[in-house]
Amino acid sequence: PTEVPPPHTAIDGSISPGQVFEEGLPNGSSGWTPAEIATEGTITVSDADGLTDIASLSIGGIVFTIGAGGFASLAGIVGQTIPGAHGTLYITGYDGNGVFTYRYELAEATTQGLNDSDAFAVVVSDISGTSASGTIDIAIIDDVPSISVSQEGSEGLAIDESYLPNGSESGAEATSKSADFSGVFESVEGADTATIAY
Repeated sequence: PTEVPPPHTAIDGSISPGQVFEEGLPNGSSGWTPAEIATEGTITVSDADGLTDIASLSIGGIVFTIGAGGFASLAGIVGQTIPGAHGTLYITGYDGNGVFTYRYELAEATTQGLNDSDAFAVVVSDISGTSASGTIDIAIIDDVPSISVSQEGSEGLAIDESYLPNGSESGAEATSKSADFSGVFESVEGADTATIAY
């Protein structure tokens, strides 16, 4: 079997096949953005003796039997869902000629590291027991926290160096000032619920 994901466009303009973005999750930095947490593609199966010779199709460890005790034909697999490590794969269509369409939706942020993936092994077997395999590999692009500083509404602090011990003026009390600047910081934790401190 072969798997061909089409290009996916994120809000920030990056284009790559088979990608989903944590930033589109409800707690992500982009907020709930369905287009960023989903990608679609196709799975193509074939057999030298014809599609009717296919006995089973396994996706992500779930075996779909064709024939006795299973689906009447490959078309019966449409509508099935396959759970992954971080999301779900939905079989959305079949063209009658060995080509399935699927949709993957990310359900959670990953914690293994930067830019993880969700993989689904695909194995097609025929009546004689001959099989072929492939993999649907969905890249999960990590979300990141951010922090920015706005000068609006802040008067800042000013210290006159002339009041330092070797300065030209007396009055050490003028060399120390303090203020609360917490209101000028804007932070976004991102889908990984990062801890932001300042």
